Amino acid sequence: MKRKNIILVIIFVVLGVIGYVLTRGLPWQQGKPRFFPKIEADSLTQIVINTFGTGEVRLEKEDSRWVVLSAENTPANQDRVDDVIRTTVELTREDLISTNPEKHVNLKVDGSGTRVMVYQGESLAADYYIGQVGPDFYSTYVRKEDEEQVYLVYRVLTSVVNPLEWRDLAVFDFNSNDVITVGVEYEGQVYKLEKKDDMWIISGDVRKVDSSKVQDFVYRLASLTADDLKMDVDAGKSGLDISNWRYAVTLSNGMIYELVIGSKDEEVGFYVLSSGSAITYLIPASTIDEFPKGVDTVSAD
Repeated sequence: MKRKNIILVIIFVVLGVIGYVLTRGLPWQQGKPRFFPKIEADSLTQIVINTFGTGEVRLEKEDSRWVVLSAENTPANQDRVDDVIRTTVELTREDLISTNPEKHVNLKVDGSGTRVMVYQGESLAADYYIGQVGPDFYSTYVRKEDEEQVYLVYRVLTSVVNPLEWRDLAVFDFNSNDVITVGVEYEGQVYKLEKKDDMWIISGDVRKVDSSKVQDFVYRLASLTADDLKMDVDAGKSGLDISNWRYAVTLSNGMIYELVIGSKDEEVGFYVLSSGSAITYLIPASTIDEFPKGVDTVSAD
C-alpha cells in the first residue's frame, strides 16, 4: 500500500512539473528579455483577442472584476484572465527563428493566427501575435506587432489565449467538507439534513438517511458549474419567481449558499438562481434530476 502511495505522489509531482513548464516555461528561461518590460499587471483595463476564423473576444475590467464585453458583459473566468495577463507580462524573447516577413504567414504570426492587444487605460500596452505550435509541440511562435523578428517561446500559449470558454460558469465554489446542514424545499415538502459525526440525519425524523447519496449531492453542489448563463431572463419563462424547489446549504463558518430551481427548458435544462447573484444559470437536466427532492429520495428505508 505504501509503495502505491509513493508512486501516486511521484505521478502527481511529475504532472505538476509538466503543467508548470507548459504554462510558465523553464526556470533557465526566466532571465531572458521580456517583450513588454514596462507593462504592469494591476494597471491593465482591457484585453482584445482576435483569432482568425473564430472572431474577436473583448474582456474589460469593471472595478475589481473582469467581464466579457463580447458576451453581454457576463462575468469573466478570473483564472483565465489572469493567465493571459501573466503570459503577457512574463512573455520573453527566447529563440530567434526568423527576421523574414515573408515567413510570418507560414508561422501564423500575422492575421492568420491570434492577435492579442492589451490596454492600460486608453493606451495600447502590448500588441503581439500567437502563432502555430513549435516543432516539439511544447513551444509557440510569437511576434510583436511592430517587429519582423519571430521568436520560439517555450510555452504552450494557444490554450491560454483561446480557451473554450471565457465566461465564469461556476455557480458555487466552496469546500464540501465544511457543509453542516442542507435545507430542502420541494413541492411543499420542507426538511433539513444535518451532519452528525460524518453521517447525515433528518432533523426531527427517525428515518435513516442514505448518507452517501446526500454527501454526493453536497459534493456536486460545492463545485456546481453551468452549461450556460443569461444576464436577463424573463421571470415567467424561468419560473424562478414562483419556484417551490430550493436548497440552503450552511457551512461551519456560518456562510449560507442558496440555490433556486426554476422551470425546465427541454433544450437547455433547468433555469437556476444562486444566492447573491442576479445571473440566471442553465444546468443540464441530467445533473438536476440527481438532486434530492422529497424525504423519500434521501431515506435509506
